[in-house]
Amino acid sequence: MAGFMPEVLVGRHVGVVGAADIMLPQPGEARVHRVVADSGDNRPLSGYPAVDRGWGTDTDPARARIAAVMETFERQCLHGDAHPSPFTATRRALQARDRRHVSPESLATFTREQYAGDGFRLARPPGVDDEMSWVAGFDLVTGEEVALPRQYCLYTDHGGEEPVWYRSTSNGSGAGSTPWAACLSGLLELLERDAIMMLWHHRLRPPHLEVSDASPLGRLIARQVTAAEVEYRLIDLTGIHRIPVVLAVVWSRLNGRQVYSLGGAAGRTRAAAAHKALMEASMLNSNCREIVGTGHARLMSPDEVTDFDGHMQYYLHPDRQIGLDFLLESRSTLPVDDIVPAELAGPPATILRRVSHRLREEIAAEVYAVNLTPEGAETFDLHAYRVVAPKLYPLDCGHDLRHLRHPRLKVDPSGRPVVAEQLNSEPHPFP
Repeated sequence: MAGFMPEVLVGRHVGVVGAADIMLPQPGEARVHRVVADSGDNRPLSGYPAVDRGWGTDTDPARARIAAVMETFERQCLHGDAHPSPFTATRRALQARDRRHVSPESLATFTREQYAGDGFRLARPPGVDDEMSWVAGFDLVTGEEVALPRQYCLYTDHGGEEPVWYRSTSNGSGAGSTPWAACLSGLLELLERDAIMMLWHHRLRPPHLEVSDASPLGRLIARQVTAAEVEYRLIDLTGIHRIPVVLAVVWSRLNGRQVYSLGGAAGRTRAAAAHKALMEASMLNSNCREIVGTGHARLMSPDEVTDFDGHMQYYLHPDRQIGLDFLLESRSTLPVDDIVPAELAGPPATILRRVSHRLREEIAAEVYAVNLTPEGAETFDLHAYRVVAPKLYPLDCGHDLRHLRHPRLKVDPSGRPVVAEQLNSEPHPFP
């Protein structure tokens, strides 16, 4: 193998990442390096042109650049018209052949009322006798082949004959130097986003994390964040899945108003997750300051929140920021530790098996993966996979597309039953 070489993806004519540009911090912003990587012409990967953008943020500009390039690579692979090869079949035909598959109803968990509403953007899922497109995946516990709906696993922004019944996002996609590293990245993202959505929808009040000034993370925060007069909170969501997950809330002041941004991350330790979440929130705060600084922050209605950018921009107006108060309320604190849980020790393949098996045993969550790696990328140890776990709640990509029929909204993480009126009805603030 040539070795892990994400830089081979960068160049005007390579067809993956056209350019990766560093954006230096401005006054009032956290002192971190933001790198934006825009795709070039991605027809070598997907067969049709599209523009994708990846971001990377770190105190080390080289690490930020690698993160941005890999995110762009991962998202280009999600267009996937050329790889993997889809196939068409009805569910009844798959059942007749005893071919294991995931039903679209288990993924499109919208209510009858949502489908009946004026202007709902999605069609109902295909019936058992409707032809639909599938891709081949595999069970991360057993290795058994599983057919998954193509429209859920890959972007559907180019249309097609099949009615659009799901708006696919990058939720659960991952890239890495090995297949197992890519799958682990995707699974950790699913767990992170499920935990964040449980926090938001159920208005949970988990502990805040306290960072020692003498720790490596504490010294980094003092140099790069608070020295720039940027404030933050770290919220510990580890208890939801017993996997270190941290939500960072960052705010700064501009033109007489507070600018809030949030970032989430899962990691092998609380310290690693906190660092990554804080970097993401700091990057987004810089992006939000550009919107506020140019006078484009406006009062939005929930109905206007139709994409991830809308979720973030909704809370740039002061009249909406009261909806974030419960995240910042005083509560118990825990120290940030750098201890790796036993379940997360070892190589990625081992961790994947352990975590996937536990999710199956504890919450009956099956975990699948689809190989999205384009031909030739393995030569440079570049791999992309999409991980799918229907029982985990995905990050809503529009307020009208909340998964209101999802089983995770029927009970809170403690197992207590919940009725719809108890759920947080405001748009979530996560981009």
